[in-house]
Amino acid sequence: MKHLQLTKVLTLTCCLIVFVSCNYDAPQEVETIVLTKSEEQITNGINQFTIDYYKRAYLGSKDLFVSPLSLSITLAMVANGSGTQTQEQINRAIGVNSHSMTETNIYFQKIIGALPKLDYTTELIFANSIWVDKKYSLNSGFSSMTKKYYEAIAQGVDFTKESALRQVNEWCSTNTKGKISNLFSSIEQNTKIMVVNALYFRGHWQMPFMEDATIKDTPFTSLDGTISKVEMMNQYQYFGYCQDEIFQVIEMPYGNDAFSMVVLLPHKDVSFDKAIESLSVDKLEAINNSLVSTEVKLFMPKFQIDMTFDCAYVLQGLGITDAFDPMLADFSFITNSSEPVTISTIMQKTSLIVNETGSEAAVSSATILRNASPDAIEGRSPEFKADRPFIFLIKERSAGTILFIGQKG
Repeated sequence: MKHLQLTKVLTLTCCLIVFVSCNYDAPQEVETIVLTKSEEQITNGINQFTIDYYKRAYLGSKDLFVSPLSLSITLAMVANGSGTQTQEQINRAIGVNSHSMTETNIYFQKIIGALPKLDYTTELIFANSIWVDKKYSLNSGFSSMTKKYYEAIAQGVDFTKESALRQVNEWCSTNTKGKISNLFSSIEQNTKIMVVNALYFRGHWQMPFMEDATIKDTPFTSLDGTISKVEMMNQYQYFGYCQDEIFQVIEMPYGNDAFSMVVLLPHKDVSFDKAIESLSVDKLEAINNSLVSTEVKLFMPKFQIDMTFDCAYVLQGLGITDAFDPMLADFSFITNSSEPVTISTIMQKTSLIVNETGSEAAVSSATILRNASPDAIEGRSPEFKADRPFIFLIKERSAGTILFIGQKG
């Protein structure tokens, strides 16, 4: 492909998750997502991408909170407008390379449509939009694919004007209930397209913590060995629980059990690096199959994570390389213009709050393209005390889709 002029495309993802435990009607019986064999394979592939992405993003960082699922949705949309090699690299990285683009699109269409209907006490919104410079027009095939499978709405804007920035920020704010209202302070010069995904989740802890039981000034030992004081929530309740040679694991459900937070607490004699290295899809499946309803003494800290993360180097490390190279990137099926585009930056901005009433989290990602067993012993309930670094993930339970993954370090 001959590249004469460098232009830009901006792909943006806004994601939000909220969990609260205020009073609500009793949830309905849990519904499930029934997947075909092919769709199960895609789920496993994307979950492996989630783990691979998390491992590379970790790099000894203290706190981390990311949504590889959000990235996979935007990357899958962009892949629909990519040439063969660029598309293959994207699909291989997000774990869907053994499936056709149509199969991947149908999978995301199913997930985007089904997840919000699983629990009426949970509010879950997927929204996608494509913002196009008014001087450009989208390729009809790309436009129809993203509209059909991702419900993406295309809008024309003038990226040289402040009004374009305001429109995109307002769209994100609307689709995240105001939680992400000022994603960007400016738009890069020569930006031609923005592909935007918003994910909003608001649910209820099924078994809330009592605020008056929270213990103040509890020691928490961080990854670097420093000891800080945290507010430690606690309760004595039945949860899905297991342990193996690496982790103690507890699963805390929301609403009608459709969604849950799984917390993996490394044993005191296991390094955090070793714990992360042990993660895999097979490992998580084994843990899930080993969870048994057990009365547990649970101690969980209140915490907040706010961060901005450059995703580009992680994705490049996972094999998406041509997309960042002006001479190799092929996004020729996105617009009808002959001007080439390439990725310059991929950014994710996240915010998470966990307290007695639940959790509130927001994730914003931007891809810029340029021109084992319960351990109750002798009748005693096991203690799960998260007073040291732990890993957590938020997932849909029937299909096993991981929405978010992170750590408190």
